[in-house]
Amino acid sequence: MLTVGQTQHYFASEFDGFSGSGADCNANGQPDDCECLGDMDLDGVITLADLSILLSAFGTCTGEPNYNPAADFDASGCVDLADLSCFLNRFGTTCP
Repeated sequence: MLTVGQTQHYFASEFDGFSGSGADCNANGQPDDCECLGDMDLDGVITLADLSILLSAFGTCTGEPNYNPAADFDASGCVDLADLSCFLNRFGTTCP
């Protein structure tokens, strides 16, 4: 289990169709490069519109007004710097 501020890294091989390394910010066992983490407006690209959604929820926790679980990438219960860091790592990318 990851704690707030940690990032899980994975190493893939040619056998799974992907080689290299990357991050798994939400610790679901699926590389962030293989899912659409950060595309909160569901347009297929991680853009300023998505950043706006994250910033609207920034600093909130479960049960508070404006909390958005889609912006809580690490499922810590709060939208914080760890989530912003994960988002910025994906900013500008197109979803697979």
